[in-house]
Amino acid sequence: MKNYSFEISESENNQLDKYLNKELNNYGIAEAGGNSPKYIYCSINDENNHIIGGIKGYAMLNIFYISQLFVNEKHRGIGLGKRLLSEIEVAAKNHNCNIIRLDTLNRKSHKFYEKSGFEKTITIHEYMNGFDLLFFHKNINKSI
Repeated sequence: MKNYSFEISESENNQLDKYLNKELNNYGIAEAGGNSPKYIYCSINDENNHIIGGIKGYAMLNIFYISQLFVNEKHRGIGLGKRLLSEIEVAAKNHNCNIIRLDTLNRKSHKFYEKSGFEKTITIHEYMNGFDLLFFHKNINKSI
């Protein structure tokens, strides 16, 4: 066996981040038959043009994966999160997706996603320090 060295660090490693992102992205694209993920972002801005919420994710093949969704606590309960999901659903349909999926550790969000038409797919109990990890999906019609 060749002499390989291993380095463990608790400091941010931008060089390794770039390497992993590039190589895993290229590997994933090759495995998906050359289909690249299309990243999509939607923000909510207040009257002073300050961001108070947003959603981001990516479309790949026929699935849209929501990686993050957040609305500032002072602006919750007035439909902004539901509107973000609606906007991203339109974007997902425009990219020929028929499923939206997400996962969350946030206990407070479970009912919100279910009220928004998502089905709980999998629950991993006690995933992290007393938190359950829940996976949700929503089948969406391709026609807009």
